[in-house]
Amino acid sequence: MALVGLEVRNFRNIRGLKVELSPGINLITGANGAGKTALLEAVYLSARGKSFRATRAKYLVRDGADELIVRSRITSPEGSERTLAISKALNAKSIAKLNGEAARSLSDLAKALPLQVLLPGISDLVLDGPGIRREFLDWGLFHVEQKYLDASRKYRRTLMQRNAWFRSAPSARFDTDPWVSQLIQEGERINAMRESFTSELNAATPALLAQLGCSLDLGIGYAYPGKALGVEGYAKQFEQNFEADQSRRLTHIGPHRGEMSLLVSGRPARQVVSRGQAKLLASSLVLAYAGILSDRAGVAPTLLLDDFGAELDQAHRMAFLLLLRKIGCQVIATSADSAATLVGDEMASSLAVFHVEQGELIHQ
Repeated sequence: MALVGLEVRNFRNIRGLKVELSPGINLITGANGAGKTALLEAVYLSARGKSFRATRAKYLVRDGADELIVRSRITSPEGSERTLAISKALNAKSIAKLNGEAARSLSDLAKALPLQVLLPGISDLVLDGPGIRREFLDWGLFHVEQKYLDASRKYRRTLMQRNAWFRSAPSARFDTDPWVSQLIQEGERINAMRESFTSELNAATPALLAQLGCSLDLGIGYAYPGKALGVEGYAKQFEQNFEADQSRRLTHIGPHRGEMSLLVSGRPARQVVSRGQAKLLASSLVLAYAGILSDRAGVAPTLLLDDFGAELDQAHRMAFLLLLRKIGCQVIATSADSAATLVGDEMASSLAVFHVEQGELIHQ
């Protein structure tokens, strides 16, 4: 899939713009505060129905306006075209449309345009807590594995029902738990898909990391409470933790507590890698995911790269873009530097370069 047309109105500091994008690599240059990140944020909003920086409309709608609108035009590898549109108003509900019809859910938008985002804090994927890595797994599997969304929805719904049951039946016993069997069943489905996905990442990531000039003894896996005990042991954990769950009225075992483990020489990566290594490792994980999606579904995700090249030298930036081009990813990247400064004159000549000033975009 590729985002080939974008129209933005009244989003942050963008009054209004229309742009035709390349299905290859697009670079948005401009000074800080010119609207580069807002443009990426608008793309993200059209595909996810939310911002990666703010949740409330009043922080997204341009000062002096009542409503923002983002429209996207997407083409498939076969040449078919789809349109996404989303509006957010200060005093009304958000409206999302797919091909002119109301979207049934935000997941319909996400399916239409697979996205991955590399923000300046991408190293947090390695250095931060398990939540960010769970989210990475969930979004990766959402696009790679058709059954994952259904299993995830059923699991979340059952988890909420079990936690509500704890609050309504504080004296209940484990043998009267109406939700635990279904929770275990859906949890096992999710755990199995996550383990398979992390196994694919483990096979692909080290070679990509080496191509980016970073050699680490890397191991990627998936861990969750009770894993070492097998299927029966996993189920037994629920019984052993029933009283603790009941007293806190929360379920403490399951995929919502699982984690993608990143080990370097057998130790947690965040304990041993530098921030620069963490950024290369996180970037390699995104590249690996893009390759898996391309192999499995025949499409590569669109990558949004904010402040591209920060903390990487020109050689690493060029290597990264060459890998993205090989996979077939569309790239929309921002930088305060010129294309030639980022990747050299020869590669710069092959990019679609735009310059943004005060929310206005100029194709160079």
